[in-house]
Amino acid sequence: MSVCLKILIYVKFKFMSNIFEDDDFVCKHLQLTKKALVSIIREKALKSFSEIQDETDAGTICGTCVADIEEILEEELEKQKME
Repeated sequence: MSVCLKILIYVKFKFMSNIFEDDDFVCKHLQLTKKALVSIIREKALKSFSEIQDETDAGTICGTCVADIEEILEEELEKQKME
């Protein structure tokens, strides 16, 4: 991966990513924090929203967290590509 691409990805994550802090609830119904979600994504090597749903049940109650979970997953998958 080129240095320019790595810089662009870093800037996107640093300044343009969602506004969740680690301890913020991504799914309020299940009290799932961003930190817990990221941990599950990494530990279980999850690659899709449906895998996250199977593992956590997030997004199954009202669905308002689906877009946020998908964005966090996308960020994590991009970070993994950089490592």
